[in-house]
Amino acid sequence: MADRGETLRLEDVKVLIIRAPGTNCDAETKDAVFDMGARADVVHLNRIIKGNISLEDYHGIILPGGFSFGDMVRSGVILGKLLRYNLKKEFDEFIAEGNPVLGICNGFQALIEADFLPGLDISLALG
Repeated sequence: MADRGETLRLEDVKVLIIRAPGTNCDAETKDAVFDMGARADVVHLNRIIKGNISLEDYHGIILPGGFSFGDMVRSGVILGKLLRYNLKKEFDEFIAEGNPVLGICNGFQALIEADFLPGLDISLALG
């Protein structure tokens, strides 16, 4: 993969679209990336967990929408926990390098459940 600090031509950008049981619109997401001029691979989460695919080979990651794992428990929680407990180190490094990560609908919920998005810690209380 190219040095993260160098400027890339759009046609050299490679995006990873992660699919899991119940996610959808991965084909449309791939088409949108292609229409933009970049390349994309749609890869099942299990291939990444097993180490067959490395996040380091990509310049960006997209988690598409849908109903991952049937939204059992609550929206995105199972996918989020699988990401966190199997790929936390890889995602942390990917994000720390400044690479973009996009979650669409349920994908965004999974990113929140995985605790991969930086932000403020807040709590709500009366008074």
